[in-house]
Amino acid sequence: MGEIKSTLDIVLEKTKHLSLSEDEKRDQEREAAVKKLNGILQKYQDAKLDRSQAMQELDRLKSTHAVLDDRTVCGAILQRIQLGRDNQRCLALVRDCYPLDIARLQSVLKDYDNALQAAAGRRSENIKKNLRQNHFISGSAVMPNLNADRKWAAEQEALRSKYLHLLQRELEDLAKTQLPG
Repeated sequence: MGEIKSTLDIVLEKTKHLSLSEDEKRDQEREAAVKKLNGILQKYQDAKLDRSQAMQELDRLKSTHAVLDDRTVCGAILQRIQLGRDNQRCLALVRDCYPLDIARLQSVLKDYDNALQAAAGRRSENIKKNLRQNHFISGSAVMPNLNADRKWAAEQEALRSKYLHLLQRELEDLAKTQLPG
């Protein structure tokens, strides 16, 4: 009776004569290093690493993977910055590790939060006014559900789109900044 081979055995047997080119090896190393980088950054964002631990891990990773440089690491941190999220940990890491002026980036993030909060307040007041005038419903217990309001969803998306464009421009400008070393 014949031997039963697993799929892996068959694939290994048929590809044993193949080898990777230098470019493919470099791409695989870069991919593995970027995965490790993203793992460190995720742990940092999840507060499983403090800033000094994250900086040590990043330095160790850069020293063991020649394909990672400051520009790649800084870019990976900046890619994690998003509107409407708590970006303080990423901003602190960028500020401590790289000589970048992030004031305009911080301003865009703060302006978005403020604009969103102000727009939500205005929309909530409009809903309360409508309830009071058209349905005779009023009082301190009236709390509009903005998550169920289509007009609010559209307004929120318009604000997000506007500020996303500004955020992208700031991130691109920072990515173009020359890092020492």
